[in-house]
Amino acid sequence: MEFFEKYKKYIIVSSILVVFLLISIFIYYHSYKEDNKREKIVDASFIEKEMIEEKEETKIEEIPINEYYVDIKGAVTNPGVYKLESNSRVIDVVNLAGGVTEDADTRCINLSKKIKDEMVIYVYTKQEVLDMYKDIDKNDDVICNNIVNDAYVDYTNPSENTENDNNDITGDVNNKININTADLSLLTTLPNIGESKAQAIIDKRNEIGGFTSIEQLKEVNGIGDATFEKLKDLIILE
Repeated sequence: MEFFEKYKKYIIVSSILVVFLLISIFIYYHSYKEDNKREKIVDASFIEKEMIEEKEETKIEEIPINEYYVDIKGAVTNPGVYKLESNSRVIDVVNLAGGVTEDADTRCINLSKKIKDEMVIYVYTKQEVLDMYKDIDKNDDVICNNIVNDAYVDYTNPSENTENDNNDITGDVNNKININTADLSLLTTLPNIGESKAQAIIDKRNEIGGFTSIEQLKEVNGIGDATFEKLKDLIILE
């Protein structure tokens, strides 16, 4: 007791300090846990927000352009601007516009062509096609006027439309064809020369004993000036 009484003041002060220290440690530890918890919540929210934004950006990037606007004019029932899926063809646009009118002539447009955004399709009338004739062969060659028509087919240019119009435009422009030796299959690779015209060329060749001038092709039944103009740079005589 004498010890306590002697050091009572110091013991009380020390006890108070110890209690204060313990309280401070407890408060600090509790505060640290709360701050850490809030920080984790904020981090988790931030990460979640970033993941959501990344997913949304990915979705936006992955969405393809799957609708095109196409303007169809001319000899169709309901001309105008139509919205179609990107894998549609010209024929789909024509059908959507109610089909062609009675006076329509579709020989100058490629109905199987894939559409493009902002495409313009013009369906000619029979009279418009007649007005564009330069020469009429038995093959009904038509010279089409390409006026703001993305579905137009140029039957006068052998270098165009080789993908979609092989039957009409195919020709070997790099290696000229010898019309005095070419067989039926080789002659049919020339523009606007089908089997019947190819056979007519062979018959004429046999009849005259071989061509002496490429201009003699115009003597073949069904080959006029327009067709000859397409052939003259693709053929030779040997």
